[in-house]
Amino acid sequence: MPNKMEPLRSPLPEHFPEASSPALPMLRRDEGAISAHEALCRMRARGITIKAWAANNGYHFSVVYSVLSGRRKCLRGQSHAIAVALGLKVSTQ
Repeated sequence: MPNKMEPLRSPLPEHFPEASSPALPMLRRDEGAISAHEALCRMRARGITIKAWAANNGYHFSVVYSVLSGRRKCLRGQSHAIAVALGLKVSTQ
């Protein structure tokens, strides 16, 4: 008896109705801000390592890595200042 396989369906619309909404506020980026990937590419193009950039700007390199990888929300404090310095967020001042 042959085993018939059904095509896989995505569970997102049924289980997570907010995932089907066209615009999630937490995914929007500020006008003029760049992505973490763009910031990393710019640093690589200039020949600057993340550790060197962190040292030149007075930040600990592990916090900069966390900001670029998305492990920090960058809402306030040092991670927010790093995101602004990298161009990931636009300064409100």
